[in-house]
Amino acid sequence: MTAPTRLAPATPWAGRRRPLRLCLVGDSHLAALRAGWGLARPGGVTPVFVPVRAASFGQIAPRQGRLVATGPDAAADWAGFGVDGPLSLGSFDAFAVVGAGFGCFRAIDVYARARFAALPDAARAVAAQPGPQLVSRAAFVAAVAGRMAAKAGPRLALALSAACPGQPVLLLAQPSPLAGVAPQDPALALHAWAEQAGDGPGLRAVLSEASAGLCAGRVTPIWQPEETRLGALFTDPRFALDAPRLDPGDTRPQPQGDVLHANADYGASMIARLAETLLPAG
Repeated sequence: MTAPTRLAPATPWAGRRRPLRLCLVGDSHLAALRAGWGLARPGGVTPVFVPVRAASFGQIAPRQGRLVATGPDAAADWAGFGVDGPLSLGSFDAFAVVGAGFGCFRAIDVYARARFAALPDAARAVAAQPGPQLVSRAAFVAAVAGRMAAKAGPRLALALSAACPGQPVLLLAQPSPLAGVAPQDPALALHAWAEQAGDGPGLRAVLSEASAGLCAGRVTPIWQPEETRLGALFTDPRFALDAPRLDPGDTRPQPQGDVLHANADYGASMIARLAETLLPAG
């Protein structure tokens, strides 16, 4: 099982007399955590779920002590999903930003055009014509961090950290694609190629390093738990069956053929990691 993540900044939550009030803001990947909360039942944490569609996520921001919808699409999402915004930042003890572009696709973005020498497939790939460019590992990590920084989830997490310096902010990765599905999308096909070529573990290590550098001790990144994965870059199908939708009023699972969303069991596993981070034993 993956070791617990260390909280940044370190905060002594153990021994609190009241539950920690946690604001979870996320796109469609928030649905798995909402569905899994009842399975995980982390003691000492009271969740407040704040759903926003991926297309509107960039319109959520901290402003003058509140989390606000800065555009009409996000405001419509909140109205439709029953979010009573704006939300007072001071009413929460901690924040978790879920998904919104933070995930393994950011390494695949760079892998499509570059390799570094330690990857098993590097020599073959670079020799192909036309082939990806051979770069240093440091350059590869920096490029992945740059891709992460451009996404709405990491941007919001860092903005919350700046606005709430005394409150921990966690950044939870969205799940990897579902294993065992014939990839139709080029990015999914590249996931499969990297896994088969033995490059998956190296890319997974790059993701951890890039996110640590991006978050720079201000935000705590939490990656997909090892027990929910197959290999380095895919989600075990057991954790994708009957994946829920973002709209709390829509009880249908994700449509047939969906390969990007996970279910309540996955959500419970992520919640366990979250709780271990916020409420360390002892």
